This record gives sequence, structure tokens and C-alpha cells, in this order.
Amino acid sequence: MNNVKHFLFFFTNFFSKIWLTKKTEAKSALMNKKSESSPLVCFCHGVTEEEICQAIKKGCHTLELIQNETLASTGCGGCAEEVKRLLEENGVESKIK
Repeated sequence: MNNVKHFLFFFTNFFSKIWLTKKTEAKSALMNKKSESSPLVCFCHGVTEEEICQAIKKGCHTLELIQNETLASTGCGGCAEEVKRLLEENGVESKIK
């Protein structure tokens, strides 16, 4: 019975590491592809400046609406100031200071 437990432990750890590596590689490739055309603003969710500007054009005129539409600034929150700057650059006054 112990051999089975050891095998299952090894098997699940081995394949979960492979799965996480592939997932990380895929996310990294996607972020690199996105950032070639537009600078990344939100590194947590891979949101580009272009995606935020498109959301603003669609009517997302507050930080909260941008967060709901793109997920930008919903991870660590470090890009919130950049999102606010983009709102102001696109003619929308940011009400959150």
C-alpha cells in the first residue's frame, strides 16, 4: 500500500509541475505577443494599454468599469494610477484620487 501512495504522490507532483510550467509558458507567450503591439499596463492579468483605451471608447469611464471590463488593477493594484492616467488622456476625468 505504501508503494501505491508513493507512486501517486510522485505522479501527481510530476504532472502538476508539467501542467504549471506549460500554463506559465502559454501565459508568458500571450503576454509577449500582446506587448509587441501595445505596452502592458497590468502585468497581473496581461492587459495592454490598447485594451484599456478600447474599453474607455466602449463607455468604461471609471476605474471600476475598467476593472470589470478588462481586469486591469484587480490583481495587485499597482497599475491603478496608469489606468487613471489613461482615463484622463482619453478625456475622462478620474474621480478617484
